[in-house]
Amino acid sequence: MTLINRGAFLVASADESIVSVPPYLVFAESKAAAILKYQREVRAMDEDFYAWVADRSVNASFAERFYLASAPELDRFSVSGVAATEPEIVASRIKTFFRARPELGSAYAEFLQTGDLSLLVPDLLAFIAASQTVQEHGMVAIEVGDILRLE
Repeated sequence: MTLINRGAFLVASADESIVSVPPYLVFAESKAAAILKYQREVRAMDEDFYAWVADRSVNASFAERFYLASAPELDRFSVSGVAATEPEIVASRIKTFFRARPELGSAYAEFLQTGDLSLLVPDLLAFIAASQTVQEHGMVAIEVGDILRLE
């Protein structure tokens, strides 16, 4: 058994088959940096990810976090099927999420209002992908040097 070089990470989904979500060999300084690089460069350009961001419905989309963030909002939605969150609250949540890149927040807010897909530029998608939590993206990184090889 031989070890392979350090600084290389196999990034794969913890939830999906490697057949449906192929793993990537990512060169980075750490596991977290490898996942972040994967999220920005691979996940952000994925068709399913784009559809999730482009979906303006309140349920099971990226937009949901801005409309259904509190227990009363979730309860009201569960009972009525209507998201009645005030526009000012939604705007404030968008501003908070995009605080590091306010211009992207403005573009996303405009997208929610207009549905103009041209506003979903690669920088916006990469920012959203990089902002996902481990629970949201489900990716893991394994240092390649820790993988044993049979020869």
